Parts: sequence; C-alpha cells; structure tokens
Amino acid sequence: MIHIHNMQDCLLLTSDPDLFREVTSYLLYCCYEVQDDDQDFSFSILQEEDLPMLNDLSPPEETVQIRINADGMVLTMYRIVYPTEVLFIPAEISHLISF
Repeated sequence: MIHIHNMQDCLLLTSDPDLFREVTSYLLYCCYEVQDDDQDFSFSILQEEDLPMLNDLSPPEETVQIRINADGMVLTMYRIVYPTEVLFIPAEISHLISF
C-alpha cells in the first residue's frame, strides 16, 4: 500500500502517469474544498495483497470508476471515498474487484 498525505507524496506515483494524474487531481480538488494546501490527507493506493481489506470496510460514501480510453486501450481504475480516507485501485489490479 502506498500512502499519500500531500502533494509531495504524489511523486511516489510517477512510474504510473495515469494514476499520478488521477490522485493528484483529486488531491488538488480536496485542497481546494478545505481551502488549505497544507492539510494532511489520507489517500492510499492499494496493491493486490491489500484488496481483501475492502471486505472489512463499511460502504463508502462514493465509488468512482475511472475509465481512460487512449490509443485503442481502455484502463479502468477506482476511487473509493470514505469520510476519513480515499482509496485508489490502480488499473493493473482493477479487474480483481467488482462492485
């Protein structure tokens, strides 16, 4: 699991440009909403071994399926929003879950 608390932490995602864009965009939106660029957030990027934890969580406030169609390819990732944290499921493991 990768933890993202601020914009600086997003640099951990530069090897996956699509995930980097989605996490950074949503983090910027959250900063705008709370009107505080220094706020610590609780974003997590799940890996395959982290997926079973989804079974133990309560229903989220929001589940967003992100589909990126580019160059004849379709990438699907998820953003799962809870009151205290946001979980991202990258494209390479998104096929392992169903909502």
